[in-house]
Amino acid sequence: MKNLFIIFSVFLILGCQKPNPAVGKKKARLYDFKMGGDFSLTDQNGKEFRLNEHRGNILLLFFGYTLCPDVCPTTLLKLSNTIKTLGTEGKNIEIVFVSVDPERDTSKQLKKYLNNFEGNIIGLTGTQKDIAKVARLYRAMYRKNFSGSAAGYLVDHYTRTFLIDQKGKVRYLFSHLEKPGFIASVIRLLRPPKDS
Repeated sequence: MKNLFIIFSVFLILGCQKPNPAVGKKKARLYDFKMGGDFSLTDQNGKEFRLNEHRGNILLLFFGYTLCPDVCPTTLLKLSNTIKTLGTEGKNIEIVFVSVDPERDTSKQLKKYLNNFEGNIIGLTGTQKDIAKVARLYRAMYRKNFSGSAAGYLVDHYTRTFLIDQKGKVRYLFSHLEKPGFIASVIRLLRPPKDS
């Protein structure tokens, strides 16, 4: 248990590092991560969402919760801006927001929260067991933090965004520090080359 806490702490520290001035100089490329997989949860409209029914689309998958004070709203705004940056190339790109706080994040709460953001954003919730299963698939750790918050508790969670390609494979992990322009440049690599 102690080792698990140490590993989780490292994930949180990495997610909260100061901006790296070299981030903007990185070259866009894709990877083939051995994680992820199909799952089903409930969306903000109370309907079943099945990942495998979204083949052919590019997904930006992020784990968070609606009472998150900083990283979640910032990330969702950034992902929305990324799709704007892509313009017509942003067609068939979906943002998928999986709540790691299913006790408070009902479908109704997700719908109300996501109305604050533009773009095609799908909010997902389920039972605690369902959420834990999905998080394990993507190695996205989270835990409640009873720190005297006015909200009752906060949830420490993995802050990277998963880029999932048209075949359902994880191809990139974006830091929450990445800029929309860089995210867009990686997404473009999933598009077939234009005829010359």
